[in-house]
Amino acid sequence: MSKSFYSGRKRCFSKKKQGDKIWKVDFIPRQIGTMAISFDKKRILFPFRDYPIKFTPEQKELFDKENPYWANFFKSKNLQFVTAQKISVFKSRQTLEACLKYAKDNYYPNDPMSCLYRKIATYKFKDKFSNEFLGLLYVALKAWNMDSKLDKLKPFPIFAESIKKHQADFEKLRRYKIENFDKIDSNEYKEGEIFEDLFYDLEVVDSKMSIVTISKVLHFMLPDLIVPIDREFTMQFFYGEKNKCSSIMKEPFYIFWELETIFSEFVKRNDVSHYIDNVWNLNIPKILDNAIIGKVLQDAK
Repeated sequence: MSKSFYSGRKRCFSKKKQGDKIWKVDFIPRQIGTMAISFDKKRILFPFRDYPIKFTPEQKELFDKENPYWANFFKSKNLQFVTAQKISVFKSRQTLEACLKYAKDNYYPNDPMSCLYRKIATYKFKDKFSNEFLGLLYVALKAWNMDSKLDKLKPFPIFAESIKKHQADFEKLRRYKIENFDKIDSNEYKEGEIFEDLFYDLEVVDSKMSIVTISKVLHFMLPDLIVPIDREFTMQFFYGEKNKCSSIMKEPFYIFWELETIFSEFVKRNDVSHYIDNVWNLNIPKILDNAIIGKVLQDAK
């Protein structure tokens, strides 16, 4: 098993100015773009991911007092990109069913890759580390234009070996489903760190900014846990622009984490499991993906 992204690194604690109560956390070797803090030099919080949900009221108050710039930054981002509210449109059963039907009737008949998706979905977890499966996954990603200028795939030997190297990490995460995505962080980020490790350490694509390719790989490896993310539909649905991802914040992992958390919170409150079938909606994450596809296509009419 690979070490989690941060747990194997030296932690350096410092304070911005004398009298501050919050510790700034740096990791050695340093990860550029990561913002980490601690209130007690034990539990590490990542504000881009955890603020304010994982903060106690007292911690939030202290953070806002000592970091007014970041408090305003997060406030403005929350106002500008109210992503959680976007998915509430599917609380209406009528809307959800209409979007699923629209995707089925207007997208999948014109998508030859849907058969390939169903083929990949037949593999059991234990077989997903074979060259047969990884070769099929690699071909599928190429077919979905995941070997373009923006998402250049690594050569297959590197791609396959990297996934195999992380088999134990995938094993630990496979017990989770999208409904309990938040539980991944329950043990002081141990498994949350593993997720971050996978996101940045998997050598499947040249650019570490490629949230699209990495999310699709994670979806195929953990289909009941991860909703695939793409520019044409997911980014368009949540942010109104296909390429908005890079301008929201520096760290693509935090965007990924935010969206998966939103999906998780939605399905915890809205049971969509009865839409599962053996054709288009093979699992709950794919149901959400299909609903978004249908909604974006409908809105574009």
